[in-house]
Amino acid sequence: MGQDHGTLNQSGSARSDRRLQPRACLRKGCAQTYQPLRWNQRYCQDPDCLRALRRWQAAQRQREHRRSPKNRQRHASAEAARREQRRKTSETIGQEKTFVPQTLAARCHAAKTILKIYAVALDVMKRPASPIEHPLAIVEMIAARQSGVCAIANVSG
Repeated sequence: MGQDHGTLNQSGSARSDRRLQPRACLRKGCAQTYQPLRWNQRYCQDPDCLRALRRWQAAQRQREHRRSPKNRQRHASAEAARREQRRKTSETIGQEKTFVPQTLAARCHAAKTILKIYAVALDVMKRPASPIEHPLAIVEMIAARQSGVCAIANVSG
């Protein structure tokens, strides 16, 4: 009559040996033909296609999440706080003549060295014209200051 559902095939597995038919990728704009590895595979495994797919899925999740009034209100208040922070930051930077990375000290274990180099570089740039003809001479001057040697080297020749 028909095939027995409880029997195993020749390879010893209960699955049939039938291969899945080639399919077209369902991502909009791709439509590439691929050989699926599983019955429920809907997209090709091209890295660019998968990257675009993940971005689209994230946007869909975000859109769905923001449909709720509570989440919409939370997002609006967070955006207002970000705009306010950006406004404050732009005001403080506009008032200062030179920008000193003060937040660097809280985030970087090498902040003291970086701030010293930054201060020396600012000092070098404020000086009147000197016999420095090459940008690398500034770097050498900073390194000499850090090591305690006060010498200006002309790198250009």
